[in-house]
Amino acid sequence: MACLYHYFRCVLQGLVQDFKSTFEVWLIERYIHMAETVKIDIRHGRSRLSLSSRLSSSIGRNLIKDLIEFPIKEFSCAGNGMIREVTRDARLWRECSSRKIIVLTGLIPALLDRHEQSGVEVKVIDHRRFRKRQILSQTVLRNSSGDEREFLLAI
Repeated sequence: MACLYHYFRCVLQGLVQDFKSTFEVWLIERYIHMAETVKIDIRHGRSRLSLSSRLSSSIGRNLIKDLIEFPIKEFSCAGNGMIREVTRDARLWRECSSRKIIVLTGLIPALLDRHEQSGVEVKVIDHRRFRKRQILSQTVLRNSSGDEREFLLAI
């Protein structure tokens, strides 16, 4: 009888997890349909993402969360010889007073890909100005591929 109880408990937990993930997918799809465009203002060092929907902050961040946050594990030693482990999220973004998301400019190529794959229209405004000797050569860019190309686009 106890085995049957644990079986149904596991099934119910699985259904709850399925409901949660389905609800998240629904929210993201709703975000995609409500936000016609994402405007990205690129500047040296940091860039701003502006979403056109009223749901912009939380749902927009959920779409790109794995690109702009990552878990960090911290270990500390207690007096009794036990090692304590704490996990927290490190953020590569912040929100400015006008509710726009500020990210490092090097993350923009990955963010562009994610939004375009999700069907969100992206409008990019590049405010950076480079001296002639600092501009990336299109020949070098055409001849590069893979990680090398991503690195060149990020800088």
